[in-house]
Amino acid sequence: MDCLGFNLFADHRIPGGRWVAVSPPDGTAKLALITPEPDSADYRYIGQARQIVFLTEDIQAKYAQWLERGVAFRHPPKTPAWGGMFTTFEDPDGNSFALIGFDEVSREVEEQRRRAAEKLEAERRFKKDLSCGPCSSLG
Repeated sequence: MDCLGFNLFADHRIPGGRWVAVSPPDGTAKLALITPEPDSADYRYIGQARQIVFLTEDIQAKYAQWLERGVAFRHPPKTPAWGGMFTTFEDPDGNSFALIGFDEVSREVEEQRRRAAEKLEAERRFKKDLSCGPCSSLG
């Protein structure tokens, strides 16, 4: 995850493997990576695509940044029939991931974040107003 610029915030040895958690530099998400037991059904998925997608607003900039850090991309960003842009890359264990720049999706994600922040702010103000005590008489 160093190549992606992610921060390590947990690294625990567990029976049969490791539990590692990382986050992007802005801390907006957390990704837990767990080593499956060798005799488990999930063990066979190591080195295969698992549909994990990283969404970015500027795919060209993120591609260049991660490429410079040593990320092993399969191809430069390209535009598929569904729109947007994407590329894929692998981690050192051969697990496949996608990097997608999709303006419509990016705008929707940002709009959801904005609405959530506004809701939290309104709740905070409401609690503050309640804690100020009874209103003074009008008049």
